[in-house]
Amino acid sequence: MNRTHFPLAFAFVALLALPCFAQSEGYARVEIDRLEPATMTAQQALAGVSPAARTPLNLSSERPSTAAVVLGAANTAGLYGSYFTTDLFLLNPMYGETARINIFAMAPGVDNLATAPPSESITLGSRSFTVLKNVMAQVGATGGAALLIGIDSAKSTSLARFTAWAYTSTPGPNGGRYGVNIQAIGTSYQDSLFDGWCVGANVGSGTRTNIGVFNYSTTGSLSVTAYVYNSGGGSPVASIPITVPRASFVQLPLGSYVSSLTDGVVWFRYATGSYSSYMVVNDNITNDANFQLSTGW
Repeated sequence: MNRTHFPLAFAFVALLALPCFAQSEGYARVEIDRLEPATMTAQQALAGVSPAARTPLNLSSERPSTAAVVLGAANTAGLYGSYFTTDLFLLNPMYGETARINIFAMAPGVDNLATAPPSESITLGSRSFTVLKNVMAQVGATGGAALLIGIDSAKSTSLARFTAWAYTSTPGPNGGRYGVNIQAIGTSYQDSLFDGWCVGANVGSGTRTNIGVFNYSTTGSLSVTAYVYNSGGGSPVASIPITVPRASFVQLPLGSYVSSLTDGVVWFRYATGSYSSYMVVNDNITNDANFQLSTGW
């Protein structure tokens, strides 16, 4: 159920009375009392975000998405006393359009099409946004996950789109929260995300690093290799083969493959299909994080 606040107007526009603004440029925040059952399947949502079925876009064509993936979602205890949860931020920027948005918590290392993942949905009206606190708990999921988000076209207006962000965080050791902001990967942002690099991997007494890969395929598993290099260059200190089931992701601790690493580079390459990869470096005292999507540009 939705409760809508008054729009957040840009006050300076009214004061200056600029004639070029014919209508309010504000947005309405929608408070979600509870999520509703999903209205589409994960396979339908994944088809909308899969790069294999999409012609790459140039910069002039970039726009909000009808489907997206958020990597690094959690509702789980971690190392060093951490407990990570994820807040999801959703925005419908389209004037006059209504979006029925479905959210799926895709579990790691399993075929999320063979067994339906936890899911719910919400409706966002024209130029509105919401913040779903601990979204994993709201969809009934625990552990780590990749969030698959899609618009049900049958229950939305024809030009409905959305943008999404997430904040995965844990309570700090002395109060407050430590975490990382994560940009959703929409269909317009995937052109350069394959066979890419992450920089600044660290493994030691003070830091830990995880690497992960998401497989967009609805038909088969994906294989990719992560090559790990010291900051001084030379040959890789580790070559990590990663196999990911369809519609799933795998996250691995880099410390299982190298005993020590300072500001290293991780190169994802030789994949058998379309994927997105990432790295998360955590401080072992505060659990603060550095999240990076790999990029080839």
